[in-house]
Amino acid sequence: IVALTIALLAGLSRESELLCNFEQRMYDLRVRALAALETPLDEIVIVGIDDDTLQWLAPEIGRWPWPRFIYGGILDYCSVASVVATDLILAEEDKLNKYKENSDELYAEEVKKNGNVISACAFDNFTMGSDVNPKLAALALPDAFAGADKLPDYEFGLAPYPALLAATAGVG
Repeated sequence: IVALTIALLAGLSRESELLCNFEQRMYDLRVRALAALETPLDEIVIVGIDDDTLQWLAPEIGRWPWPRFIYGGILDYCSVASVVATDLILAEEDKLNKYKENSDELYAEEVKKNGNVISACAFDNFTMGSDVNPKLAALALPDAFAGADKLPDYEFGLAPYPALLAATAGVG
């Protein structure tokens, strides 16, 4: 009865907003503690777009997600960087774009022109996604997993849409 009660409480507490907030705060503290051990490099700049900025830009650009040609403008602005890594998984083409008809192609052209863009992708064996694109293996970083002889095998993945995948310098 005690074990069943503990299991029931543990299961119910997973849905608790209070516990989720506590867990997120503890994760943030752990990450900050680990980051404090390393000196940040001056060569690395993280450009983040927060919720306040999204709200501020909404009247001018529209609500998130933005049309792809907007991302192209951001890449053009960052073109002096040695490498630009994005954390947006753009797995399918922009079907809702009403601003520019060829927004996907414009973004892919900007990625190719910069020649230094690492596009985001995701892999797993649990969700039903598309089969992993064979081209991703050629774009993967050679030493992505220290000490590993090869990258792990995944059954499913979210890869950049085809034009972007062809234009990108790498995936991560």
